Amino acid sequence: MTESRESAPPAARDPYRIVLEVGTTLASSLDLDEVVQTIARQVGEALDVQSCDINEYDAEARTMTYVAVWSKELRSVDLDYLGTVVSLDDRPERDAVIRRGDLLEQYVDDEDLDPLEREVMLRYEEKAVMEMPLVFGGEALGVLGVVESRRDRRFTGAEKQLLRLLAGPAATAIGNARLFRQQQEQARRLATLLDASRTLTASVQLDEV
Repeated sequence: MTESRESAPPAARDPYRIVLEVGTTLASSLDLDEVVQTIARQVGEALDVQSCDINEYDAEARTMTYVAVWSKELRSVDLDYLGTVVSLDDRPERDAVIRRGDLLEQYVDDEDLDPLEREVMLRYEEKAVMEMPLVFGGEALGVLGVVESRRDRRFTGAEKQLLRLLAGPAATAIGNARLFRQQQEQARRLATLLDASRTLTASVQLDEV
């Protein structure tokens, strides 16, 4: 799912009020696709960045899947990348975010930036990236990232703290939506088994059973 929206730079606001507003909005839905897109939009607008994206983490396969993106100027390359699965071997910095368990920032002009990461940032015209792991129930669900490509930028301490704060309700909303989806799938499977059981017990003919 995608969304593009123009907005003026927001005035300075209480970060805790922003987090409360985001958390309240996210709590109103259990649809996973809607939740991840709402997170991307609200976080992107709150931090006044060019774009915000969410990647789902698969610990067993060591991969990231690009599941949602919001941008002030949505490009075809953003849409084409949705659903892409990337090995963490190809994205060492993203792997570092998961292992570190905390915010990680990188800038394309950093001298010590991993060459693989620099190549990716140059390819997508990214100047500054800030990423935060999404953790729910002690499990890393994915990575929440914001990107600035319009201008040179260094994220401030207040902006870093805001992303940390927003990651909490975001992870909770995603975790709850995933649990709800799993419960729905389990209910559908049980309903199928129940229907089959009723069909079998409705007949007393061995060959038919």
